[in-house]
Amino acid sequence: MQTVIFTDIEEKRGFFSIDEGRLHLAAFDTSKNRDMSRIFVGKITNILPNLKAAFVEYKKGVRGFLPLTDAQLSGFTCNSLLPVQVAKEAVKTKDAVLSLELSLTGIYCVVTDKPGGITFSKKLPASLREQLLEVCTPYMPDKMTCIVRTNVVSLEREDYHLLTDEMTALSMELKRLKENADSRTVYSKLHEGTSFVKAQLSKIDFQNVSKIVTDSPEQFDHIRKLLPQKLSDALQLYEDTSFPLQALYGLKGKLHEATSRTVWLKSGGYLVIEPTEALTVIDVNSGKNIKTISKKELCALTNKEAAEAIPYILTSRNITGIVIVDFISTDSAKEDKKLLKLLRDKAAIDHVKTDVVDITPLGLVEITRQKKESPLKDQLCEVGLYEIIRH
Repeated sequence: MQTVIFTDIEEKRGFFSIDEGRLHLAAFDTSKNRDMSRIFVGKITNILPNLKAAFVEYKKGVRGFLPLTDAQLSGFTCNSLLPVQVAKEAVKTKDAVLSLELSLTGIYCVVTDKPGGITFSKKLPASLREQLLEVCTPYMPDKMTCIVRTNVVSLEREDYHLLTDEMTALSMELKRLKENADSRTVYSKLHEGTSFVKAQLSKIDFQNVSKIVTDSPEQFDHIRKLLPQKLSDALQLYEDTSFPLQALYGLKGKLHEATSRTVWLKSGGYLVIEPTEALTVIDVNSGKNIKTISKKELCALTNKEAAEAIPYILTSRNITGIVIVDFISTDSAKEDKKLLKLLRDKAAIDHVKTDVVDITPLGLVEITRQKKESPLKDQLCEVGLYEIIRH
């Protein structure tokens, strides 16, 4: 069971999830520096028919790449004003990717301005989908889509109003900002993006939460309004000013471990984590083991521990993109299959889409993990905490 914590470290707002004493998730509020999911009134500066796209200046001097359909290409001209949403952040020399399809995200659903009715996360069982379809249909606005998220599994019938209330609020807000867009000037910000607290709570499987604690009365009141009834007793306001909440849970030490190059395993083996510009490499090593077991057994044990640890490493450090894991070669197809199954089972509970591709005869496994926000190390650097945590 997880303990969820909202607290500041060196006056930097953070979110943490602790599972069996380990850091499971961590994030810091970097929203002041980022435009992800924000909606602006942009101006088309260049149309690229061959690429079926346009460049749009959405902030003064800042442009983004906007993919277009054939119909949209013929409908726009240079200097046209239009509402656009930041779908992907700018990365180094690459411009941000923009979208004409606008969406607002909540804990229990996502509402978009594209017609489509009510759809559901693939992880939701068919019986629950039928039940929720009946509940949600009266609240579904025309010419929009509502995607019901996996988090609804934590709701009892008496809590379904949290879903329908959120659906109503998001659709009304989306309708309002679209209506106002025509009267707003270029570069106007129409939507600030999902709040930090709501964005972090949406990552959590409420069924596995035993406690949610914060030392901020403001955050306490905000969180209380978002939680299902059965978690009302799990929410706690920490008021001991003599001993900081971050010290109570040893968060600085856990962050130090989560930014270390080496991760030790119980068997005496260890992992070496090497981020590069193109991908992340994780090397599995047997290390020193004083147990009187054969080399074959040692390799199998080390690989098993590594396979159990790696999904936690990916989530706690928010490692995304391509990950190559160099397991110890076992020369056994049976052991390889067991290893892949263990990895896939552990990766299946990740809140971010994660695919374990395959294992080669040399023991290399490719994992891909969808990018939704920056790696933990980058967030720590951005808020000025990395050097403090490392020392």
